[in-house]
Amino acid sequence: MELRSGRRLRRSPPPPPHGASSSRRGPGGGADLISALPDEMLLLVLVRLRCVRAAVQTSLLSRRWRDVWTGLTDLSFRYLEPATIEAVLGRLAAASTPVSTIDVRLHRRETAYHANLLLRAAARLSPREMVFIVPSSNMGGVVGMIELPCFNRTASIELDTQRLHVHVGPPPAGEFTLLERLSLSGNNIDLSGLRNCCPRLSMLSVTSESSITLPPDNAYPALESLFLTGEIFGLDSLLHCCQLLRVLSVTYLYSQQLTLGPAGEFLALEKLSLDGNIVNLGDILKRYPRLRVLSATFRGVEPCSIEAALLSLEGAVALGLVLSLIGIHIQRSGGGHTTSMPIDSSPFCAGWRDYRHKRSSSLTSYTETSLPTCCASTMQPQS
Repeated sequence: MELRSGRRLRRSPPPPPHGASSSRRGPGGGADLISALPDEMLLLVLVRLRCVRAAVQTSLLSRRWRDVWTGLTDLSFRYLEPATIEAVLGRLAAASTPVSTIDVRLHRRETAYHANLLLRAAARLSPREMVFIVPSSNMGGVVGMIELPCFNRTASIELDTQRLHVHVGPPPAGEFTLLERLSLSGNNIDLSGLRNCCPRLSMLSVTSESSITLPPDNAYPALESLFLTGEIFGLDSLLHCCQLLRVLSVTYLYSQQLTLGPAGEFLALEKLSLDGNIVNLGDILKRYPRLRVLSATFRGVEPCSIEAALLSLEGAVALGLVLSLIGIHIQRSGGGHTTSMPIDSSPFCAGWRDYRHKRSSSLTSYTETSLPTCCASTMQPQS
């Protein structure tokens, strides 16, 4: 019999007849019934430990348990020393063990050097799912660069480096052949080199405290869902050939103007979320004939531009568009006054103009967060 990993199932010899002596004794002098189980049952015991270190240490129990842990397919490393993690991954790679999941959470004190070392070790196993978390370091002035190597058999990668920079360059050999989901979080994330390497990528999520540099067009022909948060560069070029895109969420930071290219339609797009300095929303809506759900949050946009956008939305709502969220954030010179209010999805244009007229003499700053669209029929300030 074979395990899912392809290894032959190793069976223990049958237990001795009743009354005969047994060479395997438990701690109380009785027969060691657990060690008499087949490998697959012992692996179930190791899985319940939920700790790779504890699973490896079972090799010390007896020769029967030695190397049984190398048959584990789901590996979780929680705050272990990098040298320990690297040794375990290296042992599994040497044994050609197929691995389904690798989940690594490092200590805060670990550096980009250790992270890159472990990522290269994990890439040699190329699990189906890879999760790699590097918590924020307390070393405020230290800047590190994370290099994502090629995982040619991995379908899902989640890499969260928080304050470390992330660079995904062209793999030295091969492609991310089976990669379908890629989630990156960090600081100054550069994807410019990841072009024509992910033929199956359908979901891309990138969150950065600063800049995101996207690859040029034709990078992800199968992309269906795109989630971006940061100071984004290259979005128009990337979207140019993403004709299968169904879900798009874009949050621009640092008052960067949010525009989506002048040409072409997205015939498949159904859900759109925009957050930032939104420019020409009416023109944007014309490019999405199948759009069903919209979320829009205006930040740093002039009131007259907001009014024009709301008029466009009012017409789109009349044609069946569902507004899941409308948010308005306006900061004016002088500051000192903040007001929030709910609005209705139909008469919100008139309500917005009425509110601006009533507050024009004293309003210096207006901020609205997480604004629901079906709370009231007119705009009323909340105290």
